[in-house]
Amino acid sequence: MSKSSSNDLHELIYSLSTGEIVYFKKYAKRYCEKESVYLKLFESIKAPEIETASTSFGIKSVLNKQRFAEHKWYLYNLILESLTAYHKNNRLDFQVRDMISKGIILMNKKLFNQALKIIEQAKELIQKNNLNYVSNEVLALEGTLKMEIFKEPNIINYFKSLFTTCRKNTKQMDNLTNLLEIRYVAKSLYGKYGILAHIVDNETLTYCENKLKEINRNELTPIEQIIYDSNTINLYAYGKPEIHYHTVFTRLKDMYTKNKSLIQQHTHNYLYMLSNSITRYIIFNNIEEANKNLNILKETNKKSGLFSERYFSTLIDTNIFFYELILLLKNKKIEIAYERIKNIDCSFNKNIETLPTRIQLRNFYLFGLIFFYNKQYDLALDWFYKIFVQTTSRLDLQLLARMYEIACHVELKNYLLVTHKLVALSRFCKKELSSILQVKTFIKIIKQFIDTITTYKNLKNKNSLETNLISLSKIEHIDEFGFDIVIYCIMKNNLISYEDALDRYNS
Repeated sequence: MSKSSSNDLHELIYSLSTGEIVYFKKYAKRYCEKESVYLKLFESIKAPEIETASTSFGIKSVLNKQRFAEHKWYLYNLILESLTAYHKNNRLDFQVRDMISKGIILMNKKLFNQALKIIEQAKELIQKNNLNYVSNEVLALEGTLKMEIFKEPNIINYFKSLFTTCRKNTKQMDNLTNLLEIRYVAKSLYGKYGILAHIVDNETLTYCENKLKEINRNELTPIEQIIYDSNTINLYAYGKPEIHYHTVFTRLKDMYTKNKSLIQQHTHNYLYMLSNSITRYIIFNNIEEANKNLNILKETNKKSGLFSERYFSTLIDTNIFFYELILLLKNKKIEIAYERIKNIDCSFNKNIETLPTRIQLRNFYLFGLIFFYNKQYDLALDWFYKIFVQTTSRLDLQLLARMYEIACHVELKNYLLVTHKLVALSRFCKKELSSILQVKTFIKIIKQFIDTITTYKNLKNKNSLETNLISLSKIEHIDEFGFDIVIYCIMKNNLISYEDALDRYNS
């Protein structure tokens, strides 16, 4: 097992929930002796804080040093097999694929009637739960078995009906493929450019909108309608009026409410929808709707049986904490926000590090922002620096973090560093934004930010800079962070507090 593969084993073990660990130990004992070295190896990796050199040496000596990597690879696959079995009862698609495997095994043994019974159970499961994306595979196997048994009273009409259904499923799969394409294109734009996305590539966004128009939503199944609405929301998030977003979001939320089983099957999409809605309503300055959906997220968090996996639990906890801080800033309670984050423990940071990079970066930026506005500039810099190491994603947050890094050095009166960092910011923009120079709005904000921190004493520039910045940020629906640069510029122009600058922005 290579070094990277060995790291995969460690990461997999650390990701296991308590229930998964208990199940794995029971599962492993079916294939290993009670005092198996594989279980000892598992325990030694699971609890590295109590592992000693002698323990590690003892395991290696028992497991033949030359084949130690092979044994670790066996353990890795054994854990994956146990996870598949553990989650089979919670994932209907896992159950269907398990039935297909059993059906094929029985068919190969010429036990056609037994295989057909299992396949018919799979069909029933598919029909009850709209699992059409695995339907054709089951139908093809059913057709093979019917041909082998040849007891269908009207075999010709049966096959005509079978392939009519297959063609219908294929059309549905084509719709699903188009919807997935839209989803991934829109999310990849946002993942890379963040708040720049709706200005960056209008051609791509228009392409996605046209793809949506080709699909008749009323002809889709409930799950396909959910995917359709989710993709529409992703597109409407980029600068569309609130009324369009609210209409589609409400329709989507009602779909989940009426189909509780879909929440279990599509947990990640459901949580993303709720979190995205809070962000959008904050941008629209609709705090009432933002709080309403934050409360739904909190209630969701209490349903531990629904989201028992550690990843989802961490994701919900982190999102709740994040949006509570954002709303504190919106309500000008900057000191309360500071009190909540100044003693963040190591375990919380470790939990954040298990989440996708884009979620990590937005948290780092927000923490840095709160420290900045509480005049803890050195601590703010520590958080902003965490963003710089990520060089391939969320260009918007890297850009904003670099701008606030300069602001920190201005406040610390490190003027030589300010000069150096301004040059570095200019190079960063030329290098990273070279292909999206049409982002005139953001370039203007950068320029006016630089003008503000270097010439804010010039009274002639004060009013025009402030007016232009506020106008730009509101017209372009700058995301949940971008307006903070505007707030800072207003503060520097007028030598006022964060709270007063926020009042001036909102008025």
